[in-house]
Amino acid sequence: MKTIQTYLMAFLCIVAHETNAQEAKQPQSGEKPMTQESFKRRPPVKLNSLRANGIIYSELRNGLDRGFQQPGGIIQAIDEKSGNELWLQQVYQTAYTNEERDVQDVYIKKMEFGPQNNSILITTERYQKYKLDLITKSVEILNKDLKQ
Repeated sequence: MKTIQTYLMAFLCIVAHETNAQEAKQPQSGEKPMTQESFKRRPPVKLNSLRANGIIYSELRNGLDRGFQQPGGIIQAIDEKSGNELWLQQVYQTAYTNEERDVQDVYIKKMEFGPQNNSILITTERYQKYKLDLITKSVEILNKDLKQ
């Protein structure tokens, strides 16, 4: 009889634990529920802005909202004093297939100034490397042999 009681107690503990775990996973008021779709793509790495000569350079991460055909790969220059956007430059074009687009998005992984701070050296999540000339806004592919 004690064996049955022991098993029954263990079963009830497991059920209570699972119920608490499920409740903990429920979204709080105002939060979006986590779905399987939420786990399709890791979020892009947090990218630090670069600053030189009163200008802040960063990746625009909402390119679709600004009329571009992709969310990432766009450099934004902002006047440090006024906060006004000076220009936008798309560095590369993401090639999409018929699969879901969000899992194919490519963001910038690393940005650093080139010599004399007159260019930005850019590395994408796919290790494609580019050089953006800050004077002419022209883009040079640095590793042409790597598949885009």
